[in-house]
Amino acid sequence: PPPRVEEQTLTVTRSEMQKMIAEAVATQVRQAQVEQTRVEQARIEQPQNEPPPEQQAQSRERQNQRADEEESSIRTINPQAQNDTLEQLLAQVWDLQARVEGRKAGSSKGHPFSQHILDADLPQGFRELNIWYDGSTDPSRHLRSFENMAVLHRYSDPVQCRAFLTTLRGPAHDWFHQLPPRAIKDFDGFSSSLLNQFASVRAQEKSYLTLIERKEPLRAEKEGRSRGWRSTQYTPLSVPNARILEVMEKEIRDNIFRWPRTRKDGPTKPKSNLYCRFHKDYGHNTDECRHLKDEIERLIKAGHLKEFIYKDRERSIDVESAYNVILGRPALKAFQAVVSTYHMKLKFPVGNKVGEARGDQKLSRTCYQIAVKTNQRTEVKEGKPISIEKRPRGSDLEPHGELMEIQIGEREDQVTKIGKKLEEELRKQLVELLREFMDIFAFSPEELTGIDPGIMEHKLNVDSLKKPVKQRLRHHGTEIDKAIEVEVDKLLKAKHIKEIQFPEWISNTVMVRKALNKWRMCIDFRDLNLACPKDHYPLPRIDQLVDSTAGCELLSMMDASPGYHQIPLAPKDQSKVSFVTSRGTYCYVVMPFGLKNVGATYQRLMDRMFKSQLGRNMEVYVDDILVKSKSSASHPKDLRETFETLRTFGMKLNPNKCAFGVKAGRFLGYVVTERGIEVNKDKVQAIIDMTPPKSIKDVQVLTGRIAGLSRFIARAAERSFPFFKLLKKKTFQWGDEAQMEFDKLKEFLSEFPLLTKTEPGDELVLYISVGTFSLSSILLRESAGAQHPIYYTSRVLQGADSRYSDVEKAALTVVITARKLRPYFLNHTIIVRTNFPLGETLGRPTLSGRLVKWAVELSEYSIRYEPRRAIKAQALADFIQEGTKGDEKKWVMHVNGSSAAKG
Repeated sequence: PPPRVEEQTLTVTRSEMQKMIAEAVATQVRQAQVEQTRVEQARIEQPQNEPPPEQQAQSRERQNQRADEEESSIRTINPQAQNDTLEQLLAQVWDLQARVEGRKAGSSKGHPFSQHILDADLPQGFRELNIWYDGSTDPSRHLRSFENMAVLHRYSDPVQCRAFLTTLRGPAHDWFHQLPPRAIKDFDGFSSSLLNQFASVRAQEKSYLTLIERKEPLRAEKEGRSRGWRSTQYTPLSVPNARILEVMEKEIRDNIFRWPRTRKDGPTKPKSNLYCRFHKDYGHNTDECRHLKDEIERLIKAGHLKEFIYKDRERSIDVESAYNVILGRPALKAFQAVVSTYHMKLKFPVGNKVGEARGDQKLSRTCYQIAVKTNQRTEVKEGKPISIEKRPRGSDLEPHGELMEIQIGEREDQVTKIGKKLEEELRKQLVELLREFMDIFAFSPEELTGIDPGIMEHKLNVDSLKKPVKQRLRHHGTEIDKAIEVEVDKLLKAKHIKEIQFPEWISNTVMVRKALNKWRMCIDFRDLNLACPKDHYPLPRIDQLVDSTAGCELLSMMDASPGYHQIPLAPKDQSKVSFVTSRGTYCYVVMPFGLKNVGATYQRLMDRMFKSQLGRNMEVYVDDILVKSKSSASHPKDLRETFETLRTFGMKLNPNKCAFGVKAGRFLGYVVTERGIEVNKDKVQAIIDMTPPKSIKDVQVLTGRIAGLSRFIARAAERSFPFFKLLKKKTFQWGDEAQMEFDKLKEFLSEFPLLTKTEPGDELVLYISVGTFSLSSILLRESAGAQHPIYYTSRVLQGADSRYSDVEKAALTVVITARKLRPYFLNHTIIVRTNFPLGETLGRPTLSGRLVKWAVELSEYSIRYEPRRAIKAQALADFIQEGTKGDEKKWVMHVNGSSAAKG
């Protein structure tokens, strides 16, 4: 065991300590001096040649000078060295005192505080402060709190250091004990080190960069959306907002226009003379209404009100003016010219000389007067030059079978066509009938008399707010110019056009090459069509026309000799329908092709002329006229009734495009026969002859042709689904899967079912198919124990539809079919045969959501639900299949094992 040290007290004052330090320093200096003297004495004692007296005197003088310097260095000790020595001696005294008091020597040798801070006495009644700092918050706030308490208790600098240490916790306390020994000598240094260490958590001063970097919380974004949309920048309009509101009120666009909420107690008492027709209240006028501006902007963003959007004029205009030359900056730079407007001169270098161009005041005044006298500027718009325009819809009437020509007039060119396989008696009746009504045929343009304007007249109804557009003359080649001249001469001879001066609108001619190297002249009425509102006169449903035509024994197909040109144009609108050629400017006096709403006008005329025959023995779709007869014997009588109507109204037929007494023919894209409705083989052959698509456009052509045959294709959407996936991809890639489906489609198109027509009182049967990617259905009719298809429908599942349950998908299939085949559902009782419990599901009173909506929609029709029976037709066997169900996902329930009184 260590020897026992007797307890005794060692007290050392500061003056005694300084005295001890001075004595220790003097002792060290004396020892160094003695050592230096010993070295010099040893050097002197070495044998050597004695220098001359003068050198000895100089050596002694240098020694004396060195001794004086050493003595002065002893008297003036370096203050820094003295402090370091003082610190060392104080440490020795501290160790000695600690050893005497029984403490471990060197316990504070590595403390970050300096010795004088550790030796400082704490004031009487010192208590630990109840604030602390762990390094997670701003250190400046903690320092300010501590300094306020230190000032209150009048702590000295060393006491502040020791007291501040007691407030540190966690990472801050660990940081302090990692400082080097004696690193902290005062409180200022202590606080500076703390601020530098925890500078990352200090509160930073905010600037404009702070706002830029700030991100809006998701909750604030949602709250902003809930307040509604409000535009800050509006689309320029060509008319005031009040005018747009007036138009919306007249056209009653409630389905797209959102009116504001009105006050239940009516408008308030007028506080001012300003009245808003949009809110129907006082306080501001209609043009300044912010809510009306927002609603108009919303409709413009949705694609409406395009006619009211202001179109900025072109920066450069074509205006007639008189001038000699126009010099811009590029020309002035090229000529190195200098202009002086005051002297009306222009100077420029010419070799080694200076050229000068002088202005002429008289000539300038003349040019100005000519420019002032020019006509008022008219907006000139040059359309894009095009060589090929989309052709007008061709005739959808084409007889099938052999035809023969018969002469019905005295001239050899007065011929038409009839069916070749007619009975002799029926042929004679038809020939006599055609010769009797020979006046309804126009064998030349001059024979067109036209419809009486009192019966039908086409009007443009151009928007008065639209500015007239005059297209520039497009220059064509010599061949096209000659073809235009020929067509113009024909129209002038037929009195369908006339020459005009000063027209309001000017359009260009577009020549389209036809078969047999012929040309068709069209007019580019695109600008004029944009200024005309749409005529919403309804056109007949093609499906209904085709169904009513199928099953007839004899058909006669007629085409009006250019039918549109037989309807006169309103005189006030004739100057608007003008076109320009290299030979002059002309305008139409009859209804031309390519003009907006001409199809609706022609259909309105046909419905008025044949209103007693439509649906009974005649069908009309715009300019395609078809006379049908259930029996061959009644066909001459039906034709006579039609001819008398044509003669009454003055409508003329084109004998070259008419065919009378045929068994079958193409009508509106379908082949109608006595047996039913057959597919158009030209459309099928177009798909079979297609090569594998090489671009997105080729895929679009393929899907479009499949859609044209969708009435005959079972599950057309499912067969087209691989091609639809290619359209969604950004890059086109025709893979093995697409090629395999393409080959399967061609094999399937080799045979098509014969579609039948419905009869009044039939009960129709609907089979549905729910697949993974599509919904399909087939409507058929049962007769004599056989099932005959009427219509196939299908649709690809999109978005949320693909996540419906199987029962919901089945109900959606019925709803989609009812929407598409609405005439069949309204006129017949529909029996839905399916294995899904649709009757119980849609008839349940506790339904909610989409099923309730569908049940209400289907309640309009007479529908019965029956379980599926045995399939009697092979075509139906290929259709009836449910989509393959994949592996169902397993649901995993996670519990934490806890229990509660309420579960």
